[in-house]
Amino acid sequence: MLEHDLSYFQSTAREKDRINSNEIEAVIDCLNLTSQDILQGQKFKLNKSQSLGASDSAHDVFFLQTQPNSNNIKPIIVACKRFRRSENAEKEVINIKKINRKGFKTFQFFNKGLYEIDGIGTILTTRLIPQFITMNHLPWRDYFLGQKEFVDRTQKPLENISQFISSMHSQGITHGDLQLKNIGKDQTNQFIVFDVENSIITDESKINSAIFVDYVGEDIKTFLKSLVDKGFLFDSTDAIFLSAIDDYFLTPYLENLKINNESILNLISQAIDDSLEDRIIRNHKN
Repeated sequence: MLEHDLSYFQSTAREKDRINSNEIEAVIDCLNLTSQDILQGQKFKLNKSQSLGASDSAHDVFFLQTQPNSNNIKPIIVACKRFRRSENAEKEVINIKKINRKGFKTFQFFNKGLYEIDGIGTILTTRLIPQFITMNHLPWRDYFLGQKEFVDRTQKPLENISQFISSMHSQGITHGDLQLKNIGKDQTNQFIVFDVENSIITDESKINSAIFVDYVGEDIKTFLKSLVDKGFLFDSTDAIFLSAIDDYFLTPYLENLKINNESILNLISQAIDDSLEDRIIRNHKN
């Protein structure tokens, strides 16, 4: 059974930018006032058991949970993401809608989604996805080639993720920050994408354009760096690492890719070279 994985929301926003308790109370008051028909007499309160903000995010994220007024009403949990610039919030909303229309799962809005609050910024409110995990919490570092556990817990998830990424790219979606923490799975084993503010969504007829292919290359580079940062085959030789990337990521990725552009293999090759360099630097530091 999957459990809530809230690591995506653990932030290292600078202290001077961190949303304070008075600002959170203002958001709570706004949502309670504007969502009365949905809340049915319930009231939002800060869920203090869940992390505020996010480790490598420029945004503050916090969770609110309703206090049920009867045993028959399930509590509502929402994630509130604060944007300093309203245009960035609006871009994320547009991208969420576009990605959903293409059949991929991402956040679902709570009520009207965006709230402009004076002195605080724009708040994006989304419902918490029940029982989900993010891919950065898989045991990438714990298993090694030759172990049965490696196949089940590392190889197969990587192959599945690569096919998912390939499907996104083939349907005209690049993420813009394709780290493991921005890919999740829900209780139905369906992939979810998060933090799509910088995503590029285009028509499938344009996926072979040079501009879109460049975005694809950046996605692959970011993903492989994230995999290295999580310690994938960290103490194996470079040859074993490269062979595994080729077999368990690149091969299933290319098998499902509809993009037919001569530069795509060069970009992927460069991304793999960069991941190897990242790995060497990381291992040297350790």
